[in-house]
Amino acid sequence: MTFTKSAIAALLISTAAFAAPASANDFGLDEARFGGTWAQPDWLDANHAEDDQFGINAELLFRPINIDLFGVADGETEGFLYSIMNPRAHLGGMVNFDDDGTSYGYAGLTWQFGLTEALFLEGGFGLALNNGEERPSATRAGLGSAITFRESIALGVNVTENITALIQLEHLSHAEVFDDQNRGLSNISARIGYKF
Repeated sequence: MTFTKSAIAALLISTAAFAAPASANDFGLDEARFGGTWAQPDWLDANHAEDDQFGINAELLFRPINIDLFGVADGETEGFLYSIMNPRAHLGGMVNFDDDGTSYGYAGLTWQFGLTEALFLEGGFGLALNNGEERPSATRAGLGSAITFRESIALGVNVTENITALIQLEHLSHAEVFDDQNRGLSNISARIGYKF
């Protein structure tokens, strides 16, 4: 229950960020996103204990971090190398509406690659903390650990200078690093973002 309350608080805070773009920049915020999640669609993984559930998600992305320690992309302001060397830190969460569903919070890095002026592709990697079950049951997937890796890929469009829209596929599992049980979760979400 504490995790769910924390996740709801994170969602409310990120929603409030939409209403205060000037002050959001003071905290290094670059973008806030909010949307709906189709948790574990049946067609992605048939017979999953937590299939076809729904929830809401929110995510905060911070200004790009320059990790180019060796000057690989010196002088570049766009392109593949620039994107690789300038990820944005992210912090987010998903609250599952189903009583038998897994909710989680996560943090990591997001890399964005411009395909055209309007279209972009994103990849993300980080860690997630979930309230799922470690061992499987008829209604819960056995995740094996409260800590998982989180990978994501998204296709997005810059609707305006400040508004983005994305479709994202994410996967949470731990590759049997923390336990032999590793059912994992795969989710699809639709999100609207506001760039500060």
